[in-house]
This record gives sequence, structure tokens and C-alpha cells, in this order.
Amino acid sequence: MGFSVLHVSRTKEYPYLKNATSQLWSFKSTATILNAGMNMLSNWKMFIGFQNQEILGSATNAVLVSGDDFPAPVGNGTHLEGCPQTDLEASVDAAGDFTKIQGQIELLGIQFGIRRFRPPGYILCLRQ
Repeated sequence: MGFSVLHVSRTKEYPYLKNATSQLWSFKSTATILNAGMNMLSNWKMFIGFQNQEILGSATNAVLVSGDDFPAPVGNGTHLEGCPQTDLEASVDAAGDFTKIQGQIELLGIQFGIRRFRPPGYILCLRQ
């Protein structure tokens, strides 16, 4: 099992403010979960430990476990689950086909008051 969040980009957004703690920054990131195990991972879920007053605008290939719509405040972390790909096959059964053993989530959101991008504090894969 492997998982990661890769920061893609960050852009300063209007209004441009002198008060750094109020400044808006948009970010793009990619969260990846890979089932490198011998068993299928059913109904996979991922917790991303956001901690910088983020608002998540969208997440492709995933939904919020809470059932909330986007945009959603996620500054204390959030649980995502695969949608429409809810199950990740065992790598031994997929014969190297990453579309069957890996889920990728494109995250778009906003951070407040952070001069440099700070990635989420931690990422966890949750099993049923």
C-alpha cells in the first residue's frame, strides 16, 4: 500500500493583501493511493491531514465521506473516498495495469495566510 500527495502548483489570488495571514492562495495537488498488496482494497478511503485553513474546491475521482458538497472547509483534515472507482484490485490480479490498482485524485483548493506552500501534515489510508 502506498499513498502520497504531490503539490503541483500554487498561485496568489485576488484580492492581493498586505496582511499575510489573510492572503488567499489557490493550490493544485494530486493525491495517489496504490494497492501494491495481494488482496483487493474494497471501498478505499483516504484521510488527508490539511491544517492550513484550506477550502477544497474540487476533487476528481473522489467524494467527501461526509457527503458535503464542494467547496468544503477542510482545515482540520478531510476523508475522501474513491468515486467512481471504489475498489482497487490486488496488484497480482491486475498484471501491472495501474488503472486497476491505483486511484488518483486531482485536488483544487484555497489556502489562507501561508507564505510558502505547506503540504498536509499526514495522509492515511482507511480500511473498512
